Amino acid sequence: MLAYQSGGKNNIHIQRHNNYTMQVLYRMGYQWPVTTPEYLERFIEALNGLGFFEILI
Repeated sequence: MLAYQSGGKNNIHIQRHNNYTMQVLYRMGYQWPVTTPEYLERFIEALNGLGFFEILI
């Protein structure tokens, strides 16, 4: 979608909400913890270990 943002065309921003989905999942028993800085650090380290941030030349 980013490729179409230039060229003099008008962009329309679509609002997105997940309130309904979150309520349904919660009522079905799905719950997950709040994302912590430690979790994000481990996640980024895992991506780095997979070479996600390496630049290909």
